[in-house]
Amino acid sequence: MAQTESPPTPPAGGIFISKGVRVGIPAGGFKLTIIDSGEVDGDLVLHAALDVTPHWFSIALGHLAVAEREHAALAPAWQRQDNDETTRVLEAEFVSSMQA
Repeated sequence: MAQTESPPTPPAGGIFISKGVRVGIPAGGFKLTIIDSGEVDGDLVLHAALDVTPHWFSIALGHLAVAEREHAALAPAWQRQDNDETTRVLEAEFVSSMQA
């Protein structure tokens, strides 16, 4: 019987930073205090944001490629007077163009 590996356990703390993620400390988000006894106390607030623009551009370019391919198939379908293919091509081009 083959052993199956259990999925890795994600870290309990920290910040995962990937492409498009930015991390910042807002105004007043870092406080460090040293009290009279010498003990250190502090607070840190981090804000993380993901810029999804590159992902949307990638999706749009994929739909643009489909729309261009379908558009290229339109004239031959018209010339053959293939109504079923013309309908399919127009709808496919329309849907991809809308999403691009």
